[in-house]
Amino acid sequence: MRRGIPIFLLLSLLGSALLCGCGDSAAPASGTAGASDEPLSKPEFVRLAEKVCWRGDFYQVHRGAQWRKRHAAELEKLSPDAAEERVLWAIEFPSIRREATEIAALPAPRGDEKKVQGIVAAIEAGLKEAEKDPASMEAESVGENPFSRASELAYNYGLIRCGNVA
Repeated sequence: MRRGIPIFLLLSLLGSALLCGCGDSAAPASGTAGASDEPLSKPEFVRLAEKVCWRGDFYQVHRGAQWRKRHAAELEKLSPDAAEERVLWAIEFPSIRREATEIAALPAPRGDEKKVQGIVAAIEAGLKEAEKDPASMEAESVGENPFSRASELAYNYGLIRCGNVA
């Protein structure tokens, strides 16, 4: 595992800096479209899913920094690799799981249900793989990252922020 700021954390930080303050304050806080199971239009689905991913990235960066600060003494006693794995389990993995759950809860656009299910399934598969081998999150090559397939599917669907799953 390399030292320094993990690439996924750096990308999340950059994205959060660019998007900070963006969004619709009138949108539901949960990221869902509301109580209706009526299919969303694709633009509305993309907007809401991207919000879910933005919040997840924001959480990972800011809550991760807070968590690292609170647990600095504990992390200093660990090797850099072990400390990074501890952060993955405390912040990153739960956040990614929450993103997948919230996206799955959005009513998919009519005719795109299988595409959306495929994206969510790929996120869940990537998470399962990453939990088995946390060091895989540091993969230098995009194809080696456990979320490569999820990123590809999300990006191709129009989910730019969500295309950077980890």
